[in-house]
Amino acid sequence: GAGRRDRKDRTKQKKTANFFVSSPGAFSSETRDARFQQGKFDMANVLQMQLRQDSPCLVCDISGGQVMVTNYECEDLFQASGETGRLVQRDIFSLVHEDDRDQFSQ
Repeated sequence: GAGRRDRKDRTKQKKTANFFVSSPGAFSSETRDARFQQGKFDMANVLQMQLRQDSPCLVCDISGGQVMVTNYECEDLFQASGETGRLVQRDIFSLVHEDDRDQFSQ
């Protein structure tokens, strides 16, 4: 009787409320407006993490021709720097020799 009741009371005291509360949070960036695209990470960061690091790589938005992300090797290949301007947000066609632009756009 009494010993059993004490054990039940102790068990009840050990139980704590376990729950997780989360509120939506979104951050706007230069490449993503959080009002329209929800999520913690903007697309540029996600793409940047997936780029290979052993060869020049870039990701371009083909609808507008804008370079979205590059890696160090690509910046180095095109000799881009703080002084000459980074490749991100540049027009992809500016990186292609003018004689090859027609063929590149097809």
